Amino acid sequence: MLSHSGIMAVVMLVALALPLPGRAAQQQERQQQHPPLTGDRQFELAECVINVDQAALYIAQAGLTIYAAHSDCSPDNLHAPGANNTERACAADILGVLASFGWTATYLATAASECAETANSLAICAADVIWLVISFSEIATASASIAVDCVKNEASLDRTTERRLIAGVSESLTDEDRKVDITSCVVDVNMAATYLVRASKQIHDGVRDCPKGDTQGCFVDVNNVISSFVWVIQFLTYAASDCGESALKDAACTGDIADLVAEVTSLNAAAMSLTNGCYPDAQMDLP
Repeated sequence: MLSHSGIMAVVMLVALALPLPGRAAQQQERQQQHPPLTGDRQFELAECVINVDQAALYIAQAGLTIYAAHSDCSPDNLHAPGANNTERACAADILGVLASFGWTATYLATAASECAETANSLAICAADVIWLVISFSEIATASASIAVDCVKNEASLDRTTERRLIAGVSESLTDEDRKVDITSCVVDVNMAATYLVRASKQIHDGVRDCPKGDTQGCFVDVNNVISSFVWVIQFLTYAASDCGESALKDAACTGDIADLVAEVTSLNAAAMSLTNGCYPDAQMDLP
């Protein structure tokens, strides 16, 4: 026979299992107030997290680029004999700082819309405008970086004080420089991971837009997917240089070329997205 405490425990379990008056109504009310998230909303929230994460990463990248510019743009290095490569590195750093802050603004503006319950048309338009402007700056940054990292000459290989931010070309680095490289390594790996997640969201958007006949939306989605995967390649190659004990100039060159390809592709998406985001009633016939 059950003890008194055992009987009470059984009674409590049965009471909890039975539909008490008002419990079903309370559960229904909670479901109405907080309905299950749809698939699209789940992807929007995922992009919200990625936007905030990448905004923070680009702030970190801006700081690292400023550190590099402190060396590359110093008067002693710029006025040294044969300092052409240093001048290009300085230009790449300055343009890189502008691009990093621009991407931060773009992703924060996008997050303002994606993180909210309803889309914010002003935030979307602002993000598209900044995205388009920054694309030109990023193309200039990649071009200047290619001129530094892809040029094979003795001046660039022997200049130990010359150091490009994300994948520096110095052959011997100080302890402080090595710490910066490790920080860059962490940023590179996280950037590659976040762009991979972003690509999955963009593939989802393409699967939704392209079959519906949304030509403009499909065009943006396809170009976004391509640019995101190429950025994954860029940051992985940068990581190959930053995470090792010595810089890999060929890896830096490959990353710069990937950045240029990604930016040209992204520029196409930015121009079309600006039309959709700021002029939603405009229609364009694409080939």
